[in-house]
Order: sequence, then C-alpha cells, then structure tokens
Amino acid sequence: ERCGLAFGALLMGSAIGTGAAVSVGGGLLAFLPPHLDWPFLFTGSSWRAVLAILAAAGPVLMLLILSLREPARVAVDAEGDRLSMAALLVLLRAGGAVLAALAMISVADAAASAWAPTFFSRLLHFTPARIATEVGTAAIVAGGAGYLAGGILSDFLDARGVRNAREWVALGATGAALIGLSFVMLRGGAAVAAYALFVFAIASVSVAG
Repeated sequence: ERCGLAFGALLMGSAIGTGAAVSVGGGLLAFLPPHLDWPFLFTGSSWRAVLAILAAAGPVLMLLILSLREPARVAVDAEGDRLSMAALLVLLRAGGAVLAALAMISVADAAASAWAPTFFSRLLHFTPARIATEVGTAAIVAGGAGYLAGGILSDFLDARGVRNAREWVALGATGAALIGLSFVMLRGGAAVAAYALFVFAIASVSVAG
C-alpha cells in the first residue's frame, strides 16, 4: 500500500548525494585559491585539487559503509514464482514503452545533473560559491521532495482506486519537467527556480513510473 513512499524514501539518497556533490565541490572551489602550491601534496589548479580531495574521501566512506549491519534474511520459497522465458518476453513487450520512457528520463536526469554546474558557471556566470549554495541546495531539496511527493501521491491515488494512478502521476510530472527545462533560457534566480522544478519533476517521474 505504501510502495511508492518506500521507493521514494530509498531514492532520496540519490538526490541528496547529487546535490551534496555540487555543494561540497563548489564550496571547496570557492574556498581554495585559484592556484595551489602545496609541497609534497599538490601543485596546480584548484579544481584539480577539489577532485583529489573528494577522491581521498572515498576510502573513509567505504569504511562507514562496512560498518552498516546486515539485515536479517527471511527464507522465502519462490519455486512457484519463477517466470518462464516466454512469460518474461510477454512482460517486456507489454512494458517496453514504459522502460524506454524511463530510460530517456534517466538520460535527461543524468545530463542535467552532470552539466548544470557548468551551465550556471559558463553561461550565467555564477561563482562557485553561488553554485554551491543555490544550485546544490536546489538539487538536494527539490530532488528529495520530488521523490517523496511522487511516491506519496501515487500511493494516495492508487489506494483510492484511480486506474493507472502511477502512470498519471508520471505523466503529470513529465509535463512539469518540460516546463522546468526553461531554466536554460532564464537568468539568475529564475533559472535556479526552474531548475529546481525540473529536478523535482524528474524525481517524481522516477519513483511514480
């Protein structure tokens, strides 16, 4: 009954991680001088140092992950639930359009996440500090809220017997994402707000679809 909310809460980590990467990276870039000369450590442009610092944090995060406790496993007899190859092909044929749509949405999401900082920096002349505080925060808040909103709304409509509830939520969120794409034509705070709408809508589509 609350499958959408569960998936939304799980996927919130993706939104938080993406936005945090922008915020932390931009914050470090704003803090460091343009050129570094650290004997025995690093010499060169500050953006290279940011990559090195973030890479060095990887082993620390890995140790934190290893400290997580493995959840208890519950034995389930799934012998009668195995799909035959023919049944799998039928499912793929029926849901192929949905899978293709979700794949294209994932491409748009990945492209926007990867190039948004560059867009705001080169075309709108945002400083690294402004990218960290505005763009990064927008990605964290809007992405997390979108995952939750998409899951909660799809659960709500589905519980009330709305036919194809999740598909309708995904369709509406797709329309909102197209409006949010206007951030590439806007300037200043309006561009950040439209980008936040785009991130929110893409997250809603991902969890509802």
